[in-house]
Amino acid sequence: MRMLRYLRANASNLVVFAVLGLILYLGHRFDWKIPTFTAPSNAAPGASSNAAPTPKLPPPSRVSAAHAPAPPVEPKTDRIELASAETMAKTNIQMRTVQSAPFPEYVSANGSIDYVKTRMAQLSTRAPGVVWQVLAKVGDSVKEGDTLAIVESVEVGKAKSEFLQAVVQFELKEKILNVSRNLDSTIARKDIVELESRLREARIQKINAQQTLINLGLPIDIKDCLGLDDDGLIRKLHTLGLPSDWAVKFNPSVTTANLVPLKAPFAGTVIGTDLVKGESISPGQAKIVVANTDAMWVVLDVGIEDSFRVRLGQELTFRPDGYQDDDIVSTVTWISSEADPKTRRVQVRAEVKNTKASLRANTFGAGKIKVREQANALAVANDGVHWDLDAKSHMVFVSVDSKTFEARRVRVGARSEKLTEILGDLRAGDRIAVEGSYLLKAELLRQRSASK
Repeated sequence: MRMLRYLRANASNLVVFAVLGLILYLGHRFDWKIPTFTAPSNAAPGASSNAAPTPKLPPPSRVSAAHAPAPPVEPKTDRIELASAETMAKTNIQMRTVQSAPFPEYVSANGSIDYVKTRMAQLSTRAPGVVWQVLAKVGDSVKEGDTLAIVESVEVGKAKSEFLQAVVQFELKEKILNVSRNLDSTIARKDIVELESRLREARIQKINAQQTLINLGLPIDIKDCLGLDDDGLIRKLHTLGLPSDWAVKFNPSVTTANLVPLKAPFAGTVIGTDLVKGESISPGQAKIVVANTDAMWVVLDVGIEDSFRVRLGQELTFRPDGYQDDDIVSTVTWISSEADPKTRRVQVRAEVKNTKASLRANTFGAGKIKVREQANALAVANDGVHWDLDAKSHMVFVSVDSKTFEARRVRVGARSEKLTEILGDLRAGDRIAVEGSYLLKAELLRQRSASK
């Protein structure tokens, strides 16, 4: 009740405040201005102060600065213009003309030279024994069949003795059979059959004894033993397999018959020996190594990502470290079916001729395999190709005139030691900057920085 009495008593004041508040709100909402009745400062002298006020202009548009149109931006230039042709000469920028020519693509890899494993033999005795003579040393060139060492073995002597006995028994039983056949009237037929059977057994024993000598590295032909007396047969077996110039020097009465030679299986070079006169050796121990060095292997370790492009028959080029002659050129003959578990690389091999005997095994070097060759490709020097960080692409500087260059974006293909293939973004005859073109790139970056 007290509040109602208060509102009735002050109703007129409240209405006035409400009207004033409404006027202030509408003025603020529609940007009303209080009219100015003072004369403008540029009014003519003597003008009446009661002159009509300057008409009020409509308020400017209230457009947000964030939505206002941005001023036009000058496009970035991709041209570099030098001050003059003399300035161009002072920069010492070298120009090259783009030409169309065959362009090969290579896969590069490190590698080494190795012996041809199918032409390398690790020789060992076929029977346990003692080294009697060493006739070859490392570095010697040998021919097929040359004696490299002589081993004294009890098993060899035993095999020679068994062969001698087998030959004698065979000849004896053959003579008995021949005599018995002449006395057929007095000897029962079954006895003749029994003698023939014994002769067959003697022949088999002789063949077995011959095979034992062959297995020990002492080949012998039974035909060569026919017609020899006991002394002749004994002397033949005594020096069996030994060099002919040595055999005549031996005295059978004082020289052991237990000798077996180690012979070269093919012509080559002795690349290793571990024999000392008087030492005991056993079968399976590689004591002499012979290799034919007329041909060598080049083995490259190719990355897995590049191995899928390598094929048999592709051209392989290799240069050993310190090699003074021309690069070694051959073709791929073998590609490994697995990657090395440690290096994760795939071995690729080629066989090369060693005509000058200048290649050395275990020599390291660098090689490359030609995996593709473009018949007509546009190629430029590597010095003329640059990476444009802003455009995320390669670029070259093409000459427009004697002092102006255009930075042209290009797509690159294969790259060699000196050239880079350009995929259709240039024309044959275009002149580009190569040596010293980094100066043009620096100027281009400066211009872009200044225009930002």
